[in-house]
Amino acid sequence: MTFTLNPRQIRMTRLLISEAEHVPELADNFHDRVMAKCQTYVAAAIERIAEEGTAPEIDDVRSRTMALLGAALGELHLFALFGKSEQFDNKQIAAHVDASLRVCGFSRDLHNDSAP
Repeated sequence: MTFTLNPRQIRMTRLLISEAEHVPELADNFHDRVMAKCQTYVAAAIERIAEEGTAPEIDDVRSRTMALLGAALGELHLFALFGKSEQFDNKQIAAHVDASLRVCGFSRDLHNDSAP
């Protein structure tokens, strides 16, 4: 989450969005190198906790992954893209992620490996 919301990454994302129509291969490269990698990482975490029995029954890992990423990143990322990210401190971001996990049916923190 810190990577996604850091000022340099936000500037890069704005640039990619503004140029995606003119240079689609740039957007494709960004998707493959950053977004797909993030989705794969989160899907692996979801599969791991599902195997451990600490997650709800998950029939479609990809859909659950996309729902979780959308819930966790959506509002925060939009605020950052519009220059409003200073409104969130780390404690608020962690609370937002925890709420997103609960909304997506998880009772423990995926972002904290030491959770029981």
